[in-house]
Amino acid sequence: GEVEAARVPVRAARVEQQHRPGSLEVGVGDAQPGVLIHEIEQVFDGGRVRIAVALGEPLRPNRKPVLCVMTEQGHVLGYVKIGWNALTKRLVSNEANVLRAMSGYPPTAFRVPRVLHEAEIGDAHLTVLSPLPHSLWRRGRLGAPPPFQAVREVAFRQRFDDGPLAGSEYERAVHGRIAAVADPIRRSALAGLFAGIVETSAAGTIAFGAWHGDWTPWNLARTRTGLQVWDWERSGGPVPVGMDPIHHRFLFGWRGGGNVERLASDAIMASRDVLVRLGVDVTHHQSVLLTYLFELLLRFEEGRAAGLPTSSRASELQRFLESETTRARR
Repeated sequence: GEVEAARVPVRAARVEQQHRPGSLEVGVGDAQPGVLIHEIEQVFDGGRVRIAVALGEPLRPNRKPVLCVMTEQGHVLGYVKIGWNALTKRLVSNEANVLRAMSGYPPTAFRVPRVLHEAEIGDAHLTVLSPLPHSLWRRGRLGAPPPFQAVREVAFRQRFDDGPLAGSEYERAVHGRIAAVADPIRRSALAGLFAGIVETSAAGTIAFGAWHGDWTPWNLARTRTGLQVWDWERSGGPVPVGMDPIHHRFLFGWRGGGNVERLASDAIMASRDVLVRLGVDVTHHQSVLLTYLFELLLRFEEGRAAGLPTSSRASELQRFLESETTRARR
């Protein structure tokens, strides 16, 4: 049958349909469409490829085109992530750096993609990743907690100094991101909210570590060969240890439209045992939850600043955080 061709102008991150049977045209920024296709074909030994384009959910704060590269028989060769603005270019570049570091010291509890290629095409940044071989069928229940060994290995792959939240490297990094928000009203609101979270955090030493950053059921797969994990764009550290398991539980419910207060309570209760096993003192569980939720809010703000549509649920998230910090100050 006929195949509709699609042109993907990355700068606008939208698909324009062109009824040209049997072809797929992909343009990146100010580069000609053929330049990108040629670059991809060279990664895969110059062979002809088929490309499927996904743009992601409209309200995700890191929305970008992802190309699935296949042989003419439909076998997946790899995935191309395209950073088309400052935010998404930083994210796809960060993922490549994280995965390269792992290639020198491979994880034992899970498998990750390999970086096959990086390139600047026009004003966009491309990262080409290997596919993770697995069947279409997942093993286990979608949303089930991932193996603890994997959670622990991610958290402690990098070592950071523990200490109070106030004055920590993590606090300084968040302040730097807040300072980059151009809108002075939004910047002031975020700074005040984060100051409240830090001020009301439990006294004592917090464990800091690394995290995946988007540890969700749709970025993990249990297979016959073990756990596979992809989408490492948000990975880094230091962050308070325990944010990954909270994110896993909270975001699974968030996508279903649940109430923020109920989801937050559920996430902290469901993650309690994992946090304790990670060495997070019970008195710090609420602080970890609030710093995680603020991270989520800040991502929406960074997406807004990058010109992406923002979910109305970001306001619900902010109201909850304001309510929690006000209550804690009483």
